[in-house]
Amino acid sequence: MDIFDNFSSNFKLLGELSPVVNFRFLLALAKDCGLIKRFRKIHPLIFIKAYLDATREGGRKPSIGAIWRKYNSIGVFSGSKPVSRSAVEKFIARENIAKFASEFIKELEEHLTAQSMSQSADAVKELQGLVKDLDDIIAQDGCEITVNPQAAAHAQNDDPNDQSFKTSVGGAGRKLHAGWSLLHSALFTASITSAVSSERAEIRCDKMGNKLFIADAGYPSLDLFRQLDENGAYFLIKMKNSLKPEVLRAQAFDNGKYLDEVVEYNGERIKLNEDVRFKDKCSYDFIVRSHRKGKKDLIMRILKVYNPYYCDKNSTRDPDQSKDASDPSLNGYCYLATNIPADQLDLAQIYATYRLRWSAEIGFKCLRSGNTLHSGKAIKKTSVDNLLNLSTMNHRIKTVIAAALQPLVKVRMSELLVATESGSLVNLLLEKVCYCPNAMLNSLTVKQFKEAIVDCYKRLGVSRVSKTNKVLGKGVSCTVEILSKPPAPNGGLPLTA
Repeated sequence: MDIFDNFSSNFKLLGELSPVVNFRFLLALAKDCGLIKRFRKIHPLIFIKAYLDATREGGRKPSIGAIWRKYNSIGVFSGSKPVSRSAVEKFIARENIAKFASEFIKELEEHLTAQSMSQSADAVKELQGLVKDLDDIIAQDGCEITVNPQAAAHAQNDDPNDQSFKTSVGGAGRKLHAGWSLLHSALFTASITSAVSSERAEIRCDKMGNKLFIADAGYPSLDLFRQLDENGAYFLIKMKNSLKPEVLRAQAFDNGKYLDEVVEYNGERIKLNEDVRFKDKCSYDFIVRSHRKGKKDLIMRILKVYNPYYCDKNSTRDPDQSKDASDPSLNGYCYLATNIPADQLDLAQIYATYRLRWSAEIGFKCLRSGNTLHSGKAIKKTSVDNLLNLSTMNHRIKTVIAAALQPLVKVRMSELLVATESGSLVNLLLEKVCYCPNAMLNSLTVKQFKEAIVDCYKRLGVSRVSKTNKVLGKGVSCTVEILSKPPAPNGGLPLTA
């Protein structure tokens, strides 16, 4: 019997995995994606299993040699012939691996009955009750990845003007641009480019309809705001403190409520970080206008948020630590731009929502710590990018399986622990589905195997928010608490001129 034949069991997850983690199905999928045109030496399922085996310990680089050795080791039990290292290298360099990996993940998501394991999912659901037609939150960020210096030399041998591996600090690198879905704990958009390419150019505004786009201070531009607004998206983006917008009106916000007075400024250009009218340790909600010739005026909100525990690069984890008010770096303000109306989210709720952007940082930490976001010693550009795409596939396999186990585990699992600690568990599940010879697995009944897997996943639970972070308002639970309340009264400045 072929060890990759399907089987049925009373462990629901195994039954759902078996149609996808299947030799014939993945061979057909690889042909549909153009990865293989006819039956070749490399079997897609054995390759996926070999890649996961070669990288299952967090931090291990995906050596092509290790993948090759694992492939031949697994292939022995499936009756496939050993392949040469060059055959594996050529397979990794094929153009359509990223498409195949993406389609494989889609099939997994369709077949597995999964709950969201995102720690931010609760906050998204609260926001859906406040913001009109909101589907999801997309947190955008970029991550530079160091690659083999020989890759840059190889590219420039073919084309002296090739800048694919150029970095701002020297050496060789690539950049992964990612939009993370906070509802599904998954990559919503992803692209790999030169490390010095424009981050804004990689934003898929056309896919952001009815979604809230969150980004840090490296992304803001009026053109981006317009594109997102025209595509039916909400945006919440941190601004630099040197902005000088055309202010239509403003309202102060203090102690969780808006002050009664609304001040009209009729388009006056105001430098918000210097104007003495806006410096009384109070937050301000501004309605501003952006005018471009030949285009409709863009009306949006800019929030000047005062937080005594926020101080730019010198933030502290100790809320009781005193600060010298004369130090200009400790001004306690940050600036946020959004097109969400004030009658849907007040200033405090907007600030709490922006803190969800940290989920993008966690996502990249998961990729680096548990999914080997690295291209090893690969030299060809396609090989480098394919190994990075396989890393994101590895991450999604872990999170989809963890999410499918959520009803059995009954605790909210940590995304970081799932990324760093569940690799061996995923391999055991795949080996059980594929009937791989394993003395430990063969000694367990399906019921015993199920109980052991669930018990291991229970150990990957989320830790509680510390008292300090609770005071500082950090942690998703703090954001959920703020969003569970209605917007503050007396606010609701209209987004009109």
